[in-house]
Amino acid sequence: MLYTLALYALLGVGLAASIGFLVLHRPRRFFRTVEINASWWVIIVALWYARSLSLVGSAAPSL
Repeated sequence: MLYTLALYALLGVGLAASIGFLVLHRPRRFFRTVEINASWWVIIVALWYARSLSLVGSAAPSL
């Protein structure tokens, strides 16, 4: 149970940091090379964190 809570905390912090970066960065043109380098990897990581959170939530027993 402690391991599950630690996973929730770490994945939640990572997801919040990714979303916070995108909100603060405010990319205007997503398809320029500079924006792709600066923003798209963050979007991919945010999706990865969201997927991991959903997998942990579906596999973990109810707290």
